[in-house]
Amino acid sequence: MTQRAAPMRIASALLSLAVWGLADPAAAQTEAGIGMAEPALPGSGRIFAEEEWASTLVEALGLANALPADAATADHFSLLCAEGAELHTAAGGRRAPADGAFRIVRDVAPREPGEPLRVVVDVPGTALYQLWVEGAGRQRWTVDQRALPHLDVTPLGVGMAPALVPLQAGPHELAAYMGHSARVDRFELVAVRQPCVAPEDGWHAGRPLSFAAASHTLVRALGIERLLPEEKLAIQVAGTHLSSASPVEVAGADRGAAGRGPTELLHPVRLEEPGVYSLRVRVRGKGPQIWSVDGRHRAALAPRRASKKFVWAHVLTARLASGEHAIRALLPRGAAVDEVHIVRHRATPGDHLDLLDQMGFPIGAPSTLVSRADGFAALSKPAFVEMASDFSERMARAGGGDPLVAVGTALEPLYSRPLAPVLPSEL
Repeated sequence: MTQRAAPMRIASALLSLAVWGLADPAAAQTEAGIGMAEPALPGSGRIFAEEEWASTLVEALGLANALPADAATADHFSLLCAEGAELHTAAGGRRAPADGAFRIVRDVAPREPGEPLRVVVDVPGTALYQLWVEGAGRQRWTVDQRALPHLDVTPLGVGMAPALVPLQAGPHELAAYMGHSARVDRFELVAVRQPCVAPEDGWHAGRPLSFAAASHTLVRALGIERLLPEEKLAIQVAGTHLSSASPVEVAGADRGAAGRGPTELLHPVRLEEPGVYSLRVRVRGKGPQIWSVDGRHRAALAPRRASKKFVWAHVLTARLASGEHAIRALLPRGAAVDEVHIVRHRATPGDHLDLLDQMGFPIGAPSTLVSRADGFAALSKPAFVEMASDFSERMARAGGGDPLVAVGTALEPLYSRPLAPVLPSEL
């Protein structure tokens, strides 16, 4: 199916879901007929339960093909927000690694030039996954015979697939097709933490959907958390204060003869309070860059063209806990960093609803319950349909003082090789 046909497919799916909801016999029952009425709003019929809203979002975002028709509610929740599923896994008695439970890393033995790679992996949990590859050259990967966009790992020696992959727990086949000079040394399949498409306090089966909960899911699904009101500039780091694991030009000053390989930058910060934060950087140079916060929240920044001037770029927006964090970057030869900002956003339910209101979405008071009519109206908005049509690709790329206090100007390298933001031996 072509990308142009995707919006039509999503609109058709939404229409089918809406018709299903209106034809649902339970929706036609009276309070006297069933003995216990569902919460309802006058004149608008049934309201959404959170599990119904989650399954509808999975369909609307084009992720439903990853699940069987009888998929459990937990699979829908996990596909939309891996972090919640990882926490559930840990609480259920299984020990989860520090970076989360849903991660597979494989070293690849040397192969003949141009020889395809095929491997079956056992995915530990249902989630949206991203493929990271260490090696060289232009490659084409498939997951269960579904082709991903081409990946070129030459500039940094590592790269991320340009699309996320929804996978259910269980075995899956990965294959890579390479040119004569391309190779794969190592790959990682890891559940993404952003976006976590879920209400502020997570998904709860059986709970009626409020406008507060719906607004959080929509803002995250649209990838517009960075547009929430800015509360303050939480941290500002000059390029000269960034520590590097190898010589690099920082803030326009040559700190040594740049090597032929990529350069790793590290900077520790301490966050005094949790919240929604955006990472922005002022950079110059050409070629892809990989940035991360704690190795958990990752983004690939790809300037469209080489520039001799420093330009601001949005890297990522994430919900960060209080405590120590590390900003990492992997830069190609000739790239330079002038300044790094971390901005704190105001993120109350009212802020989310105001943002959606500005975009023309139907809203209500935070505690008001969402009717099926309002829910389907929101998902039928042209802005949602258009952005949902390339959800997996859009979420795979970057967009583009107090209370954070630097805890030092030097940070011991966390890994033995310069791939810290991407393929560490331990995260």
